[in-house]
Amino acid sequence: MEQNDFDSWPLHDAILNKISIDWIQGTCTLDLTLNHPTKTTPIVFKNITGVTIPHKAPWGNSNYINEQYSSKNEFVIEMQSGDKIVIMAGEVVLQK
Repeated sequence: MEQNDFDSWPLHDAILNKISIDWIQGTCTLDLTLNHPTKTTPIVFKNITGVTIPHKAPWGNSNYINEQYSSKNEFVIEMQSGDKIVIMAGEVVLQK
């Protein structure tokens, strides 16, 4: 799926399984399990310049995504725990 569609990707209630960063390649990969349809798929952020991954769980522990939104090269994934994962990247791709 294309980057300009990031805000409308079907990520609500998707499960965040793992986050990995490849320092040499400048990528950040989120391994997700989507619900509609149910399948495991990665989101790959390319040309990253910053990643913030809080794990404070102000709303309680959860590995489900609540919503996502973006502005220019800043991509935010709000977890149902209340944490906001922020990734600064030049490009993002949802693998099919």
